[in-house]
Amino acid sequence: MKKVILTVGVIFALLTSVVFSYGADSVTSGGSEFPKIEAMTQSEDWFDPSNGKYMFPITPDSPEWKNFQTHNEMVEACTIPEDLLKSISTKDLIQLVLDYPLLNEFRCFNSYEEGLEVLKTNFNGLQELLRRKDGATGLVNAYCSIPVTKASTIPQEVANEVNAAEFSDKKFTLILNQLKETNRAEYNSFYKGIADVNKTQFIELLLSSEAISLSSSELKTYENNFNLKEKLRSKTSLYKNSANQTRATITLKTPSGKVVPTSLYAVDNPEFSSAQIAQITADYKRTYPNATVLRNASNVYNCHSYAWYKQSLPNRVWLNDCGTYRFDTNSYKVVTVPKGGDKIFYAASLGGHSGIVATAGSTAATSTIKSKWGQGPLMQHKTLYVPSNYTAGTTLFRLR
Repeated sequence: MKKVILTVGVIFALLTSVVFSYGADSVTSGGSEFPKIEAMTQSEDWFDPSNGKYMFPITPDSPEWKNFQTHNEMVEACTIPEDLLKSISTKDLIQLVLDYPLLNEFRCFNSYEEGLEVLKTNFNGLQELLRRKDGATGLVNAYCSIPVTKASTIPQEVANEVNAAEFSDKKFTLILNQLKETNRAEYNSFYKGIADVNKTQFIELLLSSEAISLSSSELKTYENNFNLKEKLRSKTSLYKNSANQTRATITLKTPSGKVVPTSLYAVDNPEFSSAQIAQITADYKRTYPNATVLRNASNVYNCHSYAWYKQSLPNRVWLNDCGTYRFDTNSYKVVTVPKGGDKIFYAASLGGHSGIVATAGSTAATSTIKSKWGQGPLMQHKTLYVPSNYTAGTTLFRLR
């Protein structure tokens, strides 16, 4: 997967994913075809009369969420019923988009723009927002109204724990549970800080992309009051071009000695801060409760690098594409029955995803996998319990 770095706040990761497909029915938005996903809930479930707001009836804090075993189930639980989708105001729709439990998945792919495309495919709320003429203006208003919680709200004990190169998932969870019992306000502030950063940076990304945009007259109206000029007019204020990354000072080779082109990988990218590591790791831990965090979030290596190049630390190689390894038949053979240590590749048009079989089942789909989730944590998980929607299937590779 290519590396793109967001230069302000929490840096969002490119993640990877898996093997399921939706039905053939689709809806059109902005010239693109999107699968039609059936909602798991009814429209009346979405309105909370106690606060007069529309809210997701099932979230990562709901008991039902912890029962989900695939990403597809999460997507269905977050799909807005069609009758509500057409009647809800743009302001309320934007709030639902920003509260989308899987919002962090725009960090998951070859670029953040590609991450947006996947979100558009999976979430009908974003599809609807992109159809609305007042969507961009509403997003700017929402952007300006979010009071971003500072990173200092992250509890020091959490930051200390996550700052370690490797840490105990049980200990990390214990610290958060203790915080929840002893200081609920700080605990809530911790997760609110994650949500606020997610929301503001998602809006920056959306408004700076081709998916949605402000006209020059609308931009002029806002830029002086809200300092949006650089953020919305120039992507260079938000991103580093991948060509400017530190290029490799080492040579990667497959087990048989085939050289990996240096254009496919980068070395010594800047690491996250302790606060960013804490926020990103906690976000994934909360969203995917049935996966186990093996190692904290990191900006310096990714799934392909972990699976094909090096599993131990230090590993400071970000491998954009693992094709050189996969196609080296002198190094690897394709197998159908998994065993521990096999490489697994999730095929997709957006770079794919790689992992290692931790516990072999009778098939790839029934196995347990260890994989690095983009710039997120190293996770152990069931094969289909990963973000996004790779649909072309998985392939197992075994060292000859």
